[in-house]
Amino acid sequence: MRVLAEFPLDGVRRRRYDWDLLFDGRPRELERGVDFDCLPSSLVRTVRRAARRRRVAVLVRSYFRGEDRRAVVAVEALGPSR
Repeated sequence: MRVLAEFPLDGVRRRRYDWDLLFDGRPRELERGVDFDCLPSSLVRTVRRAARRRRVAVLVRSYFRGEDRRAVVAVEALGPSR
């Protein structure tokens, strides 16, 4: 049994996304294993939730790209939501 020097703050690694960059209006593609580690469907929900909080309309799609079938999520902000 090990003794810890200090108790870990959080057992779950949380990623912080630059929402200003993601919602700047340019279409962007986030790649699993590079830009995010969760399931693509989880990231889609996270993006939609963040857009709703910021009152931004977004297009979000998840799909597989290339020969290696790499999971990606595409995000494009359309502007202020109504």
